Amino acid sequence: MRRTFLLCITLCLGSGVAQAPEAAADAAVSDWLSQEPFDARSVQQQLLAGGSVEDVCTELGGFLSAPPPPRDLEVNLADQQLTREEDELLVYSYPAGTDSGFLSIVEVQLSRAEDSWEAERVGLRQAGTGGVEAMTRTVQSPVSYILFSLFSLGLLLLSLRPSSVLRRTLYEAWGYLKEHRGAALFSLAFFYGSFVGGYTTGTTLPAACGQALQDYLVQSLDSLGILDAVISNNTPRLATAIFFQNFTFGAFFTTFVPAALLAVPAFLFNGPRLFFLAMFIGERGLGDPVSATLSIILYVVELAAYALVAAGGAMMLVTLVREGFGGLGKGYRKLLLMLPVALVILAIGAWYEAVIIHLAS
Repeated sequence: MRRTFLLCITLCLGSGVAQAPEAAADAAVSDWLSQEPFDARSVQQQLLAGGSVEDVCTELGGFLSAPPPPRDLEVNLADQQLTREEDELLVYSYPAGTDSGFLSIVEVQLSRAEDSWEAERVGLRQAGTGGVEAMTRTVQSPVSYILFSLFSLGLLLLSLRPSSVLRRTLYEAWGYLKEHRGAALFSLAFFYGSFVGGYTTGTTLPAACGQALQDYLVQSLDSLGILDAVISNNTPRLATAIFFQNFTFGAFFTTFVPAALLAVPAFLFNGPRLFFLAMFIGERGLGDPVSATLSIILYVVELAAYALVAAGGAMMLVTLVREGFGGLGKGYRKLLLMLPVALVILAIGAWYEAVIIHLAS
């Protein structure tokens, strides 16, 4: 059976007095610890035995939306800390660890329901993820999105000046793309092909698989603070959050860094990643013709940024093959010049995405 995302806590003690939030949090942790650990081997055996894909997706969906605890996890319920308090929402944390020395924090998020408290989310927060939360708050602060707005305006002005450093950089990058037309076309075909393949697969998925994908992506976007930016209806804030995520993690860490390792890792990493993301989009569909057209434009633009960075790695590899290690500097320059290209494309894409999201909401 699919593990539910919401862990319902009984708030009545038999005396008619509502259970305190501290006790509700303790009970939620105890209930979570009683769950059976996820067994990947049983899922594999189920598939090999001809089991239903929908049943497998149901089990995976439960794991993705509410991951069970590690087998030997121990939680110190006596050291409960209230780490967040808002209207109708409380977050408690507990130190935890395993026999192998893995240290972490268990968090419980409670929401108010009339005169009771219910656990909405229970799970591990790795030590150090507080830094991710702090970074998210910083990126979405008024100072950040004002600076990004000014930065975007600066990019626009520089792109209109023929003699600007930005124009010269983009012209040089364009020259390398024309020189290595084959590498650029291969990279674009690979990225677009991975996305189209994932989208096509997503249209054939059972409803349970689509729900599993949705739960996972919603949880990921929530952890990055993107959902908060969407709900804010603040377009500069959302554009800043999208650009930061797409350029820092999408273009740099998951594409540029692997591409610097002789190109091939960039394709090996991004192929499955794009395929998976496109499966979710394919399961949901693109909507009416207007929405579909706007979405396709967005995907074409943003995928081009990642593909061109990967193409920079391919150009670097071709240069090394042709010129030996003497061409190492030239090869890395070709790769590096794809970053400003991706930056400009993703800045445009971030504003475009933020606008169409808020117009649709």
